Amino acid sequence: MTDNGGIDLKKTMMIIMLTALCICAAAVSAAAAELEFTPVGGGRFLYNNNPEGIDDQMTVSSEDPRYISSHEHLTPDEYYLYMSYFNYTGSGKRGYDIEVDVEITAKQDAVITINNASFEVGRSRAYMKNGAICNEISDWTFTGVCADMLGEDIIDMSGRDIFKARSYEPVTVEIKAGETLWLSDHLNEYDKVPFAQPVHFQADITLEDGIVDINTLAKKYNGILKDRSDIPENIAFGIYRYDYTLKGIADTLPEVETDLMHFTIDDSMESGERLPVTVKNQYVPDGNTVYTWVTNINPVADKWSKNTAAESDMLSFKYEDDNKLSYYGKDVSRKNNVWIFDTKHAACSGYDSRSGKSADEYEPNFVIDDIFRSDIATAACNLGNYGVTETYRLEVENSGDRDRYFNYTITSKSNVIVYTSDEDGAITDAYSKSTTGTANETVMASVLIPARETVRFSVSSQLPVNVNGGLQNSFVISDTHDIKYAEYTEKDYIDPLEGKRISDVKAKLPKETLEEFGGSADSFEIVDGYDTHLVRWCEWDGNPYFYTNVRGYCNTVYALNDRYEIIARYQLPTMPVEIAIVDGVMYVRDMENGLYLSYDDGMSWSKAEYEKIPEKTFESLTVSDWARGTIRKALSYGIIPEELKTDEKRFDEPINRRDFCYLAYEMMKKLNKAPGKSENTFEDCDDDIISALSGVGIIEGTSAVTFEPEKDITREQAAVIMSRTAGYLGIQLDETPVDISDEISDWAVMAVYKMYNAGFMNGTGNSEFNAYGSYTKEQAAAVCFRLYESLLANDK
Repeated sequence: MTDNGGIDLKKTMMIIMLTALCICAAAVSAAAAELEFTPVGGGRFLYNNNPEGIDDQMTVSSEDPRYISSHEHLTPDEYYLYMSYFNYTGSGKRGYDIEVDVEITAKQDAVITINNASFEVGRSRAYMKNGAICNEISDWTFTGVCADMLGEDIIDMSGRDIFKARSYEPVTVEIKAGETLWLSDHLNEYDKVPFAQPVHFQADITLEDGIVDINTLAKKYNGILKDRSDIPENIAFGIYRYDYTLKGIADTLPEVETDLMHFTIDDSMESGERLPVTVKNQYVPDGNTVYTWVTNINPVADKWSKNTAAESDMLSFKYEDDNKLSYYGKDVSRKNNVWIFDTKHAACSGYDSRSGKSADEYEPNFVIDDIFRSDIATAACNLGNYGVTETYRLEVENSGDRDRYFNYTITSKSNVIVYTSDEDGAITDAYSKSTTGTANETVMASVLIPARETVRFSVSSQLPVNVNGGLQNSFVISDTHDIKYAEYTEKDYIDPLEGKRISDVKAKLPKETLEEFGGSADSFEIVDGYDTHLVRWCEWDGNPYFYTNVRGYCNTVYALNDRYEIIARYQLPTMPVEIAIVDGVMYVRDMENGLYLSYDDGMSWSKAEYEKIPEKTFESLTVSDWARGTIRKALSYGIIPEELKTDEKRFDEPINRRDFCYLAYEMMKKLNKAPGKSENTFEDCDDDIISALSGVGIIEGTSAVTFEPEKDITREQAAVIMSRTAGYLGIQLDETPVDISDEISDWAVMAVYKMYNAGFMNGTGNSEFNAYGSYTKEQAAAVCFRLYESLLANDK
């Protein structure tokens, strides 16, 4: 996931240009320190982020059972395991619970000590706040696991959590040749992984004696946690699959550090002044002195970082896999079975013309000879240094007469964990930045440098899983201690919302019902009527908007009789979020706030007619059927401005550019996050709301001086404005490309992808988006409603 999404690219280029201008100036207030990382040494790092999504073919429960990864004939050493996956089973339909585990099999009698280990499954959760139900996605960067392994509490700067480090009692195990040790038996909080949820675990293991194989695997959960009786005997090797993630083993523990970097500061330096460092990489082998540099990214894979990337921080991984031999061209005589993932090699498996060779001469995982090729980025290894602690060893001399602070700052959308240590190695502060919608500069460490004193200390950073790689870093001198973070308030979690998990009545379920729900029994909610039951998927109640790509697999509700037999199924237009049985009537509410009723135990369903809402009724509005529930809810939230509620206006008509801005602004105002008044720059539109949105970059004119407020807004313009609005409000959106068949303007493509992936906007059918078509008032209200509920769900 190192697609530079962690960095604001426009801001990056501005910083690089300013850096160059500053370096060209005659006077540099502080001498540049050379920035070069080296591995700390000792041990080996087993990394597994491939495939991130575990499908049916990558389990040992398939017809062709296969490991995820295999490391054979490992000899005595310290091994650090770092494993991260998503459960994407199901093959185009609803998947099932799985277990992931590490199988350590002795080839010779072995003695193994597990020094530390931590395991966590990410879950969506709902909680009560001031009498209302709120939602959140739990920490998917697994900062809690990192705190456990670090042995220190980590404070989340957003105030969402404090990650308390859990203690681990080391255990030593002796196993005979041919025997297997399962890591799950020594993992606290070990659990199954529900469909579409992530899992992450780390372990620090010392092989004291003997030779072992370490294999990772996934299996279908059979209802008994840690039951390995259904593991087949002959499991195929865990091959490398070219899907832009990687796996392998590094000849070092996951720690790199710099030599001692010395800086001298004095009273002449302004507060906020950055300190220069010199970086070297393949593009600037003689060194480039900069004030802002990039870590956690392969510069060959990221054109924005070529002149500022440290590169020396990146670890190199090897993975022995005979599958590699099948990709060589027929005329290649010298072949090997070792994949190398580093900044010098391509990650490609099958033939790729960028290798510069014919198909007959092709070598997979080829060395990239021409690093300046414009198309080489996607062939280069997608390295992010996830889980690697990058430590800056620092010595700062304050020759001035006043106390100063040395600040370490990071600019990124991604979560980052940073801690400081004193000269003796004792950790003083540990913070996580939290994932954000925009790449704002954040002070992650602030160390006092008293007047006339020299202070030695270190600053360490770590990029956790499930975020984008590429971090901008700076050392900044300040007059104040600039660490800022929100206080954490305990949450009262609700799980599930109303009824109970169907697993609570699993013993009563007949065979057919078990076959339907047994693979994911904890992911369904069941509510009871007099002699019937109603069941829905509830796994994603914490934030259903996150699961855009898979929630369509889970939009069926089930009616059960008193013997728990399935007597009816009903497929909703979107995923159900609430169910109830009241006085014999079954009720279901879906994601679009549609309310569906059944008076005959689920045999037939009808969409409910909504009651009148305050100050406005649907009888006086022209609204399409699909939008009726959404508009009603949006009106009840108070996010639709008065300009759109007058009787003479229809909700199914196109919306103009001014009214769309009013709608976005009203939603922001309801969140107490509307931008303040700004200077007007448009000659044809003197409007405070439009000026406010323009002032923070959410909207632009049709030219430098015109806005054309009465002109109908196009669908791609709406996508761009809502994408910027989401970013301004702190929502991080996924930029993964979407299959769209018709044309979209270059300036709008990424915004459209973000809207699709978030589920805020949809296409017009047949994989088309109709970018240049007009957008209606009800469509505009719907996208604002979805964004508003997403913010409420995440408690932003």
